[in-house]
Amino acid sequence: MLSTDMKEGLEKKIRMDVEPQTVKLFLSYMYKGTVDADDFNSCAFDLLQLGKMYEIDTLHTFCENFIASNVTSDSVAEVYKIAKLMESKNLMDACKAYFKRYAHVKKNVSSHYK
Repeated sequence: MLSTDMKEGLEKKIRMDVEPQTVKLFLSYMYKGTVDADDFNSCAFDLLQLGKMYEIDTLHTFCENFIASNVTSDSVAEVYKIAKLMESKNLMDACKAYFKRYAHVKKNVSSHYK
């Protein structure tokens, strides 16, 4: 990228529209192949996008698997939105599985309040 005639190559700079903590984790992954689990949770969506943007398949897959295995009632809408935006079958399947697994809860709650 920096050795091409693209804007980044001409300016010798790469502009990343992400938080500094996310860049730190991104670079940690690039150099060490791992990220600190405590910090990862808050940056997983951004790292997923960086993995896709820079075609780092291992990071992208790592983030997808992490997010898919941590879908909750608080995150399912955001995960679904990201899945649609990024055309991620893995995340879409995780949301569908979550909805399927907890569909009976909505029915039970709805019938209780009729």
